[in-house]
Amino acid sequence: MVDYLGCIRKPFSGLKNTLLAFVIGLVGTLTFGLVNILLSGFVFESVKNHLHNDRHMPHFEAGNAVQYFLDGLKVLVVMVVYSIPGGILLVLAFGGIILGFLAGGDTITVSGAILSSGMLGLFGFILWSIGQWFAWLGVVNMAERDHLGAAFNLPVILRTMLSGKFLVSLIVSIAYLFILLFVFAFLGVISLGLLLVALSGGLFVYAYQATVLTIMAETFAETQ
Repeated sequence: MVDYLGCIRKPFSGLKNTLLAFVIGLVGTLTFGLVNILLSGFVFESVKNHLHNDRHMPHFEAGNAVQYFLDGLKVLVVMVVYSIPGGILLVLAFGGIILGFLAGGDTITVSGAILSSGMLGLFGFILWSIGQWFAWLGVVNMAERDHLGAAFNLPVILRTMLSGKFLVSLIVSIAYLFILLFVFAFLGVISLGLLLVALSGGLFVYAYQATVLTIMAETFAETQ
């Protein structure tokens, strides 16, 4: 059985890692997210350990920074590839809305163009979201096999995705996302602005990515 509470607590199991995630996230904000790739690589190592029954969050080792960065790039590649189909539709939908406004014409024609583009955008968002689910499991399988190509082994990914356990894990992951958003929005309010939220963006990414990938790793292990 997936230990959801354990997965949620894991990223914050060490104060050093939490503070480091905040600092790296701050630098990442100033470098347009480039440094955040290190965090993705660090989380990737945690997933690999988790799949081999090491449930503790590893310590961030400065000497492994290059490996973290390379692993983070692989994670980024997987996420981007699975985002392409939905992303294309979202771009087309956005372009259709802009053209609808610029083309002019009667209200009915413009409204029809915007409505059609909006429906295309909705479908694109759904497709993009499904792509993220594939990407999560793809990253887990890549960690298990230690090979980039494993991230695109669709039969293995579908074996987990079509299970009831994945549906439960997906619901928990989405619920956790909204909880994190609420918490960070609340922090923004009590800090009299969005400064704290902006500065802790890396911590948000770290918390969500580490939690979701750990949940998916346990779900993957139980359904293969």
